[in-house]
Formats: sequence, structure tokens, C-alpha cells
Amino acid sequence: MRSSLDKIEARLQAFIESSLYFLPAEQKQVALAHHLVAAIEHAVVQGSDGGLIAPNQFIVKLNPSSLGIWEERPGLLEELSRILNESAREAGLIFTSAPILQLQADKSLAQDQFKIFTTTRSNL
Repeated sequence: MRSSLDKIEARLQAFIESSLYFLPAEQKQVALAHHLVAAIEHAVVQGSDGGLIAPNQFIVKLNPSSLGIWEERPGLLEELSRILNESAREAGLIFTSAPILQLQADKSLAQDQFKIFTTTRSNL
């Protein structure tokens, strides 16, 4: 499964590096892709048919000032979700519905920090 997750991470990272250049540093761009894949890895479960079911709801908590940067670029979050969906399916992961990424402000996080929480819902 790790090689499949590496492929997902590489694809997300390529998109982030080309589109999300506004993150404070290249390290943060790489970290976002890595943390999304790590969140999947920690939450993936084996279905009754043996398939791997990935979480389909991702909540990314950011410092309020970082959240504003995302809001200034409509469509990026949806595109990131689309690429996550495509790359995960190509890697053999199953979503119960298309993945949704949501952003939430968290004043306790530094401007260059973020946390990712996942859930799996059958009807989003």
C-alpha cells in the first residue's frame, strides 16, 4: 500500500507546487501533500470485500491569516480535491463518495502550520 500512497503524494505535490506557490515556503508545500497522504494512511480501513476504503472528508485547520490566502484563490480547493480523488482511485483506494476538503481557522496554529482531520461518511 505504501507505493500507492507514494504515487498519490507525488501527484498532490506536483499540483501543490505548480498551483499553491503562495504557501510560505517550499517545505510547507511538500508538507501539505505529505500530511494529506498520512491522514489517508492513518484512516484507511479494509472493506468487507477486501478493498481499501479511504476517508472522504478532510478538514484542514489553518491559522486565520493563512485561511485568507486560500479564500483569495477560488477553485484551488476543489481542484486539489479532484486530484486527490483521481490519484487515490488510480492507486486502488475506494471513496464512499467524492472527497471533500474543508478549511477551518484555528488561532492556536502558527501561520505556517496546519492540521488535517479525516472522517469517512457514506452520504456527503
